[in-house]
Formats: sequence, structure tokens, C-alpha cells
Amino acid sequence: MSEEITDIKEETEAVVETAAEETVAEETVAEAEETAAVAEETATEAVTEASEEVVSEKPASSEEKSPIEEKVEERDEKQAVYDKERMPRVSKFKKKVCRFCNDSKVTINYKDKDMLEDFITDRGKILPRRVTGTCAKHQRDVAREIKRGRAIAIIPFVEQ
Repeated sequence: MSEEITDIKEETEAVVETAAEETVAEETVAEAEETAAVAEETATEAVTEASEEVVSEKPASSEEKSPIEEKVEERDEKQAVYDKERMPRVSKFKKKVCRFCNDSKVTINYKDKDMLEDFITDRGKILPRRVTGTCAKHQRDVAREIKRGRAIAIIPFVEQ
């Protein structure tokens, strides 16, 4: 479209120049100005018509969206909903408190199989502090008591 517009402008300028030259030779200066004005008007009309065609084509292409653009918009909408649901959350995780420090009545003993199983995975591994929430002191005590329980066969070393 832009090439057509430039071609039309060049043609109208050539017509204006030739018309101006012919009229100057044959007619007076006033008549030359009139023909130049008419030629300029026709050129501007042609340019506006071409630009209207270009403008009218843009909305048609913007209404039709590619599958990728549709997926991107859908993802953005889902992300916005997800962000709104997440907003009230202040921190990423809840602070874990050592159950032994919190309640002094609870003791760590290798004979208490049920309590020690809370600190062991299904495969028999000792859970780390960051998972259980125990402090360093009590984590060492728990590990020691689990190892004692394993040694006297109260707690299995591995799953059965």
C-alpha cells in the first residue's frame, strides 16, 4: 500500500509540474495556480483513499488472532486470577516450632516407637530438621534415640 501511495504522489507531482509548465506558456499565472490546486486536491484525495484502505485493513487483521496469541492471552488471564488468589499470603512458609521446646512434658525416648516414627520416612531414613521443625539440640537427641531403637530392634533399619 505504501508503494502505491508513493507512486500516486510522484505521478501527481509530475502532472502538476507539466500542467504548470503548459499553462505558464499558454495561460496566465492565475490559471496555472488553479490547475495546480486541482491537481493537488486530486492527489490528496488519492492519498486519503489509499490510507483509508490501509487503516480499514488493520482492524480486520487485529480481530483475527493466531493460536499462539490466543494461548498467550489465556495464560495471562489465568495468571492474573492466580495472582489475585495468592495476594493475601504474607510469607512463603509457616515457621515450624520444635515440639520438644514448645512442650516440656514430651520427652525423647527410644522406647516410644510411635513418637519416633514421626521422624522417620517410609523407607527408614531420619527426616531432617527443616522438614520436622525440631531445633538442633532436639534433632540430635531424636537421631540418637532412633539409632538406639534400631540397635535393639524396636525400629526397623529399612522398610519391610
